[in-house]
Amino acid sequence: MVKKLITLLLCAVMLLAFAACAPAADVSKDDTSKTADVSDDTVSEDGNPAFPFEERDYNQTINILCRANHTYGAQQFVPDDESSFGQISSAVEDRNNTIYEKYGITITVTESNDIHTDLKTSLETETYDYQLVAESVNNMLPYAPEKIFMPLNDKLALDAEWYDQNAISELAITDNIYFVAGDALIGDDEYCYCVLYNKDIYDEDTSCSGTYGDIYELVRNKEWTYDAMYTMAKAVTKPDEYGAYSNINCTYGLLSEGFASEMLVCGSGVKTATRSADGGFTITINSQKANAAFDKIFEIATDTSATILVDKVPESWNGIGNMFISGRGLFYTTHVSSISGIKSTDVEQKVNFGVLPIPAYESGQESYYSGINIYQTEVMAVPALKDAAQLEAAYVCLEALGYYSKYSVNPVSSAYYETTLKSQAMPTEDDEEMLDLVVTHRSYDLGMIFNWGNTLLGIWANIIRSGNNTFSSTFDSNKDAVEMDIQETLDAYKALVD
Repeated sequence: MVKKLITLLLCAVMLLAFAACAPAADVSKDDTSKTADVSDDTVSEDGNPAFPFEERDYNQTINILCRANHTYGAQQFVPDDESSFGQISSAVEDRNNTIYEKYGITITVTESNDIHTDLKTSLETETYDYQLVAESVNNMLPYAPEKIFMPLNDKLALDAEWYDQNAISELAITDNIYFVAGDALIGDDEYCYCVLYNKDIYDEDTSCSGTYGDIYELVRNKEWTYDAMYTMAKAVTKPDEYGAYSNINCTYGLLSEGFASEMLVCGSGVKTATRSADGGFTITINSQKANAAFDKIFEIATDTSATILVDKVPESWNGIGNMFISGRGLFYTTHVSSISGIKSTDVEQKVNFGVLPIPAYESGQESYYSGINIYQTEVMAVPALKDAAQLEAAYVCLEALGYYSKYSVNPVSSAYYETTLKSQAMPTEDDEEMLDLVVTHRSYDLGMIFNWGNTLLGIWANIIRSGNNTFSSTFDSNKDAVEMDIQETLDAYKALVD
């Protein structure tokens, strides 16, 4: 599923945001009802939910604009005979054939290294080359005010289970929905954050297994917390043969990085900003709970008797990943994508590992939360098309991609998630359960996605990297800029419906 080169698997790729261009056609006022005939059936003959649109020959080609630099950029939409992901390619082909047979829709892709520019050019020149778009959240949401995407309300069955309901609720700035995720995308699960752990170190150290018992039961009982992780991390950390710490020859309790540590803060359930009842946003990064969570993670991440960060290791992410693979780390904060990467790495002695959610701030916390890599986690949207028949087919295709990826004889979601991730990569049923827990509790943070005030994305990470907890003064000096950016975003989004 994932390339064997560990360098590619364990790097968090940071992409620069695309520059904004001039606005395209005004699509803010869309009074049309759902554009296709909607079936009244709620359950199909096979017991699955019924597809919302009736079968009909739309006689359209839907070209999806997608990323050229993403593992699953094109392969989640069209089959690739040369791909190493054969089971996924086969499932994608079966799904697309079903969509063509039932709706007369042919699916093609165009890969791009500059999706925003290519989409804008297509709309401004009125060539309308792309009928669907898939791109990372940080390169989609900021551009909705340019009126380049269609609102999806009343066009799709947005409450259906083939959509990620967290994405729908947490990515909304106003009541209009422009972006969706879910079963149509097979790579969005890949960039949830989790904690991998070394089973042998845990089982052999009485400070861990002897004190906490079955670590999976610890999770189920809502006792998997910052404090539990920290206590175990300190217990197993050992210096190198010369008694020195902070190098790749040590054994560490926690292998992490500034931004990954920031995701540990998100495990408490806090966000940098949240929607308020009046339709605005409340800054919550400086709330009492957020401060308490960050203070604890700062203590853990900067304690060199428990934690080693990427910037202390040669070859950065590759080096920290290799420490875990070679058995010199108990806990490792990383993406879900690393699971298959580690399992497919060709080394003689490889770590015996399991997967855990990001720990909770305290015992009994209502839920576990999984932050995302905003540079890699994708959403989909419908461009501002002018041709009614083309637009109608785009809505149906987007719905069908999700539905038939989930409900078919050879589901794409099963080929990727059940077969590639679970059966081939995950060691036990306990780990499969934990993986389910991670990806079903994905959390989207608009403050980080928009990086309001050029502050909310990375402020915690940068302070952790500095080694000095200056959060209060750092945030206070940027608070006005954050508030100004939030208001500008709100005004721009509200202008779409005025």
